[in-house]
Amino acid sequence: MNIKGVSFNDASWIKPAGHIWIKPKQDWVVLPQGDLTYEGQPENYDALICAYQRT
Repeated sequence: MNIKGVSFNDASWIKPAGHIWIKPKQDWVVLPQGDLTYEGQPENYDALICAYQRT
C-alpha cells in the first residue's frame, strides 16, 4: 500500500515498512540506515510484509 504523508494533518505516526523504486531518487534524498530498500520492483515481498507487520 502506498500512503502519502501529505494526505494527513499529522503524519508523525507513519513509519514506512520499506522503500521501493529508489534507483531514480535524487541524491539529496537520504533514507534511514537499516530500512529495507529496493532499486526497483521487489521480486519477493516477504521482508516488506514482515516489516509492515512489526510496525
